[in-house]
Amino acid sequence: QRDRRGNMTTKPGTLAAGTLEAIESLRVAGLIEQQDADNLKDGYNFLRGVEAYLRLMNTQARHDLPISNNELSRLAYVLNLKDGEELVQQCEQFRQSHRRLFAKYLA
Repeated sequence: QRDRRGNMTTKPGTLAAGTLEAIESLRVAGLIEQQDADNLKDGYNFLRGVEAYLRLMNTQARHDLPISNNELSRLAYVLNLKDGEELVQQCEQFRQSHRRLFAKYLA
């Protein structure tokens, strides 16, 4: 990929069609550490699962957790989590760790 001036903006071999493949390509190229790649993959898979179940629950907001404790508990149940509180904690942990990784590699 090239920027507006025609300079290469990516390392050869790091472009990939899907998110998980892209993360792995970055790891293989030595651009991110194994532990960070694993964290990104785990977070991606978890959050995609949340999004998929939100869609199945036919909620209005696909990218926000339910406000209702009942819906939050239902979502936690289908994700095999103890309760809505654990679901919120998991989402917050991935959000914080991904923000740290963003700052580590891109800031």
